[in-house]
Amino acid sequence: MVTRVRVDGAKAFRSQEIAATLGQRATHPLHWFPLLASVYPAFHLEGTTWQKDRDRIANFYAVRGYFDARVTGSQLKRKKQTRPDGSPLFVEIFHSVKEGPLSRVREVEVVLAREPALPGAAGGSPWPQRSPEQDEALRQELVQRVGRLSSKPFSMASTQAAEGELVKLLASKSYAEALVSSRVDAYPEEQVVDIRFDVQTGRPAVFGPHRLSGLAKVREQYVLRHIKFREGDDYNGSLVNRTQQAIYNMGLFSMVTVVPDLAASSEAGDGRKAVPLDIRLRERKPRSRKLKVGVGWQVDRIDAKVTGGLSHLNLFRRLLQAHVDLTAGYAFLGVDDHGPVGSLGIDLRWPDFPVRTLTLESNAEIGLDVQKGYKFWSPVTEVGVTWAPWKPLKLHLAYSLSYNDLFPNHRLEELAAVSPQLALSDGYILSFFDQSVVLDLRDQPLAPSRGFLLQLNLIETASPRDAPFHYIRLQGEMRGYVPMGTPRIVLAARVLGAGVHHLMEGKTELPVNHRVYAGGDGSVRGWKSKYLGPRLVEVVEPDEEQEFESQCGRSDCIVPLGGRLGMTGSLELRGNPVAGLWLSVFTDFGRVWEWPRDLAEDGLAPPEGLQFSVGGGVRYDTPIGRLRLDIAVHPRAWTDDEFLGPGWVHRDRERQPSTWNFHFGIGESF
Repeated sequence: MVTRVRVDGAKAFRSQEIAATLGQRATHPLHWFPLLASVYPAFHLEGTTWQKDRDRIANFYAVRGYFDARVTGSQLKRKKQTRPDGSPLFVEIFHSVKEGPLSRVREVEVVLAREPALPGAAGGSPWPQRSPEQDEALRQELVQRVGRLSSKPFSMASTQAAEGELVKLLASKSYAEALVSSRVDAYPEEQVVDIRFDVQTGRPAVFGPHRLSGLAKVREQYVLRHIKFREGDDYNGSLVNRTQQAIYNMGLFSMVTVVPDLAASSEAGDGRKAVPLDIRLRERKPRSRKLKVGVGWQVDRIDAKVTGGLSHLNLFRRLLQAHVDLTAGYAFLGVDDHGPVGSLGIDLRWPDFPVRTLTLESNAEIGLDVQKGYKFWSPVTEVGVTWAPWKPLKLHLAYSLSYNDLFPNHRLEELAAVSPQLALSDGYILSFFDQSVVLDLRDQPLAPSRGFLLQLNLIETASPRDAPFHYIRLQGEMRGYVPMGTPRIVLAARVLGAGVHHLMEGKTELPVNHRVYAGGDGSVRGWKSKYLGPRLVEVVEPDEEQEFESQCGRSDCIVPLGGRLGMTGSLELRGNPVAGLWLSVFTDFGRVWEWPRDLAEDGLAPPEGLQFSVGGGVRYDTPIGRLRLDIAVHPRAWTDDEFLGPGWVHRDRERQPSTWNFHFGIGESF
């Protein structure tokens, strides 16, 4: 078994990057883990393949501009472990390379072939001809598109990418048959490269008829809504790609291809070609079932759950999507906060209702859950509509109605003595409108490396005048990601603010659902979830002779109450030193206040105002996503006295809240 393939002397590229292109591969360290054996197979020594890799290494460098790179030696090293016959169990392979200088692009030239003035097919109209001025204007536009290569390090990949860009540009100008080829002249002694692009535009074209195939249970009319072009329009390759993506985003097809059939093109009547398009589809199975068993773990909570579900993606053949989920399990937060949890939910989603950019959504759910200090069950129903006029932009409007019953009553009465506007032991009805705007321009949602995200959410209660709740809740968030000169180093930043304003005098009650919280993973790391705001130390098993206020188990007696105004933020630097591995350093800040006057009294400066934490983390890319482990601390010198105490008793010893915490998850924290 080959346990390592290393390229020594590589400075311009990582050794792992070069080894990944070689014929003789190395076995991944996680090969021994049974669940990952199919993803990371074992690689054994294959004859003289490792020796032929010398040519592959030289080619690797040549196509990246290192024309003088050469392999100075290769070595096969046996490990100590052997079989009974003396043959080795494990080997390592080492290549030594001398890179040499990098060549840069000196000149980029675009040669536009002059199309012949030929008559159309079967005596039709002659080909439309460009004037010399139009030819030159088109050539200059092509030069401008690929001119960025000049003075840059040469690579065959960037040259081929430039060919593709020219083809796309010409396709957007109705040249469906455009051909682009490149010629590379290298001068290693001068360390320069000249590139010439030869362009044949071919005949201008228009869209011909489109042909749909593969439909069985999906009605054709729904697919036609997502076609971005009409027959007779000027041909535009970008519309072809957008059509393919739009149909795939319907979620009904496992395969979507939109291919221009150039061989079947015909005369359009004005000398241009009419290019038909084949739209080939493969439908997904509309019905599916799922069964999941798992354990969710947080620092202050453990959940064991079983989930079963049924889904239908095209109910009544009208694109109506239905999902039914049943979850049952048990949650443990502490010796006094544990119990069964579960939910039964029905979700209905109707995309393209009544037009392509609108989606109608509705759901009903009844759930049982455990929180610090109380438990609750709640039936809730919601109906809303989402408008997506532009792919990154979504606007959502919904109405929600729920009944919320908190219990047990004896613990709620103790909480009510401290925060009467929070504890509602008799149950309450919550009715509100929910509006949100999301602009997502990130390159990817789970592990972004560039772009930004803006979110704005407004909640307005819709209750009778004599109801206890009359308020609006506004929350805004902004995230940004900037590569620091290379995609391997990313600076990420985030800021979030939320506040509640009461609309009627004397109506100041605020349910737990809409209170503002901070602290924990995805918020301010270094703290437990929801702990960074108003809270209380619950009295458990009170004893008049007891010196301290409370007696708790291994967790603590702190019950987060939340507040009416809050702010959080993060600044994080992420680096990718080796393939798959990311390291990060970060600082988070935030706090929640019960009333705006509390913010005015405390200010934002630490330690009385915003609470800060610092930390670092490790991430590793796996087939199931980026695994993340963060460790953060909030030093006592930076922490308000309000969050340093009071203590509680466990086994006759006073304990204080920890000033550090660690967080594990899949995907980045933000």
